[in-house]
Amino acid sequence: MADAETETRAATVAPPAARVLEPTYEGDFVLPRDLELESGRTLTTPTLHYAVYGKLNAARDNAVLVCHALSGNALVGAWWPQLFLPGGMLDLTRDCVIGINIFGSCYGSTGPGSIDPATGKPYGPTFPLISVRDIVCAQAKLLDHLGK
Repeated sequence: MADAETETRAATVAPPAARVLEPTYEGDFVLPRDLELESGRTLTTPTLHYAVYGKLNAARDNAVLVCHALSGNALVGAWWPQLFLPGGMLDLTRDCVIGINIFGSCYGSTGPGSIDPATGKPYGPTFPLISVRDIVCAQAKLLDHLGK
């Protein structure tokens, strides 16, 4: 009986609460050129929505890119606050954390709800197939822009 009671108590004890961090900066980056996709289609000057926590140092070597699934957004501090707890993996006195919405996300980056410049209507089901390579290529362009 004691073992079952101990297990029940252990299961109901909540971990320390992590406060939700507000980003240092949140905004949009419009790629200066069209993005040729692996599928052979093109996104016309697509947008990436992103959030930055902390500051990039003078050497520009403290950036940490946190990637997420399609359903996530760029607000790393909202959906993964445990990263920033004291003793956690990331320290904003040292690290500059960047979260970027991927294409197809409904949180600000170009996706099916965006206007297709060719038709003036939302892409909807005609939104092109996006590969991981396409996402990484666009993210690298944003990171290059931030590092200037």
